[in-house]
Amino acid sequence: MEKLIAWALTTLVSAFVGSYLAGYLKKKGENLATKEDVGALIDQTRQLTQTTKEIEAKIDDQMWNRQRHWELKKETLIEVVKTIAKAEYSLKHAIVSLNAVVGEGGFKSQLARDTFSHELDACIDYVVALDGLRLLMALITDTQSLTTFTDMKEAYNKTVLCLDVKDFNMRGAKYHYEEFAKLVVSFHTAARIEIGIPLSDPNKMGLATSQSTQSSAAQDPAQK
Repeated sequence: MEKLIAWALTTLVSAFVGSYLAGYLKKKGENLATKEDVGALIDQTRQLTQTTKEIEAKIDDQMWNRQRHWELKKETLIEVVKTIAKAEYSLKHAIVSLNAVVGEGGFKSQLARDTFSHELDACIDYVVALDGLRLLMALITDTQSLTTFTDMKEAYNKTVLCLDVKDFNMRGAKYHYEEFAKLVVSFHTAARIEIGIPLSDPNKMGLATSQSTQSSAAQDPAQK
């Protein structure tokens, strides 16, 4: 009888301990799984944060590059406009000067010839300066601005060639200068559009095309 009671108690305790251990291990497993889930979530959050930072940095770099490109473009175009203004003044002054110092037989005096030659040298310096600016514009400006500038520079070069001291062509110089002056206005318009300055009426600003310039070249008096 005592053995039976002992066996029953042993069985009962074993069942209780087994049940407790099973519940404990189950709870332990759940806690472990929960910790693993939390760890995985933390890792995912960390990766997402890193990815977000990389995307934000990339966007910031792209925006900075666009902003810097725009600033460089603006600075270049402003410098080009300033140089064109000086070149235009120099060229106009040379034409007026030549007209004043030349008579039917050529230059009125050697002094007049030397004075004009000095003014022509200044125009030639601007030919070189405009060539250099065109190379810079080719790297950073839009096609419209570059095309208009190239046409304008070509008209400037032709005008200077017509002012050659040994074989000047006053009629040709005036013709090409007028062509140059029109293209200056066209370039100003193209530059304003490129850097985002609004225009009330582009036609009034003198936005010309290279086609109209080429069509007028057929009547070039310097080629007659």
